Amino acid sequence: MSSQRSLLDSILDDGEIEAILVRVACPPGLMPYRHLGKSLRDLRHKGLLDHLKDKWGMHPAGEGGEYETMVLDCPQLFKRGRLVMDETEIICDSNDDGVGILKIVNWRVEKKNDIDESTNNDANERTLICCQITERVQATNSSLPSTSDDGRAENATKCFLQSMHAPNVQMMRGGLCHISAILSPVSCNEETNEADAAVREFLAVTQMLQQLLANLFLGDVPKTSSHDILYVHLYLSEMSHFAKINQHYVQFFGTHLPPSRACVAVGKGALPGGRRVMMDCILQRGSGGYLRSDGDSPDSDSYLNQAFQNKHHLLRKCLHVQSISHWAPVCIGPYSQANTLRSALVFLAGMIGLVPESMRFIEPTSSEVSSWEVQLCQSWKNAAAVLDGLDDGGRLMGGKLEDSLGALVYVSQTALESLLDVDDTDNYESVPWKRLWSRADIISRESLSCNGGIVMGIVDGSAPDAQPSDVDPSLYDEDGVLY
Repeated sequence: MSSQRSLLDSILDDGEIEAILVRVACPPGLMPYRHLGKSLRDLRHKGLLDHLKDKWGMHPAGEGGEYETMVLDCPQLFKRGRLVMDETEIICDSNDDGVGILKIVNWRVEKKNDIDESTNNDANERTLICCQITERVQATNSSLPSTSDDGRAENATKCFLQSMHAPNVQMMRGGLCHISAILSPVSCNEETNEADAAVREFLAVTQMLQQLLANLFLGDVPKTSSHDILYVHLYLSEMSHFAKINQHYVQFFGTHLPPSRACVAVGKGALPGGRRVMMDCILQRGSGGYLRSDGDSPDSDSYLNQAFQNKHHLLRKCLHVQSISHWAPVCIGPYSQANTLRSALVFLAGMIGLVPESMRFIEPTSSEVSSWEVQLCQSWKNAAAVLDGLDDGGRLMGGKLEDSLGALVYVSQTALESLLDVDDTDNYESVPWKRLWSRADIISRESLSCNGGIVMGIVDGSAPDAQPSDVDPSLYDEDGVLY
């Protein structure tokens, strides 16, 4: 695709600019009475600009004078209002009926607060839907029998504490959506086996998520489902619950092109209401169908159809390594190492200090270094290797660690205990938090500066032949060439 089209996509998608045509001079492609006043975004989505480029050689961004635009709104600059055209008039050139301008007769500035009222109404409607679904799932689970170890069914009302908690839903332009704090509406009490209670809560969480997807996006074609989820952050009270929960996780998300996932144990009693499971997720509407489509898109103006019309970038791409490799840890469960959105934003799965070749935790070679420190270094190295493995026809997509927008580092209680004196293991009033985070910060900064010791291009084979391993990787540029 031409740089002109790339420029246009960047302006409309990244800048979120709303613009209309106010002058056209491109007969017979753009005609005054047909296209003046039309949204530039709509003309692009309908494929007209690409069609005129292919047929007549027109510049998609109008750099050849084919059209001129006027910006009505740019959220990054226009904070208080947007322009609204109440009355316009089309004036054609007397010497050329293919050239015309849009004369603005009456216009006004519409305050953003007035516009946001409809947005607030949508948010309130989403909140109402979340509450209704929460109540529905709560009622369903309250009537379900639980099964004890000896197979006897017990009344679930005896082993559940009612506690309402609706998830948060944030919708963004382009079909991106963030659903956070998805919790079971009911929390099992201590009379129930902990692992079984965690499984029941997870099933309630997935039931809520399924109903949210079905009720929040009614007009989507194809219907929005778990296939459209590209990232999951799963919180457990205890990691010992993981094995049982993972069996049901597989059934919900499947094993083909699954979302990336980070799973962390936060400690008993840390989640709201004493729950054992909480989930956050990010989804891109239409992306599941995009990954699984053979290239045919629906006729409707859906997110899937818009994705196929956009030739500038891929809507979504997965990296799912399922076998032992020398560079990326194999997935422990059904998740992808990375999901890339719009050929730009990469959602990496959680990384731990496993050595890819052996799938065992790395061990320190010196008594002066703790195991958590070398595991943190290995985690950053694994993340850098996955980024380096992302490519699009030979074009590197993942970038380097220094390109990261953000990262979360979880450190276990064992790491804290390693910093305590032997006689002070029970004295948590003197826990050296600052010392712990200072060391973690130093390790992370060093890993970011040297890209985790990964030379760009080594993983996908685009870099020159392997460099000496005892040389500092930061001495090489992004193409693997010595500075």
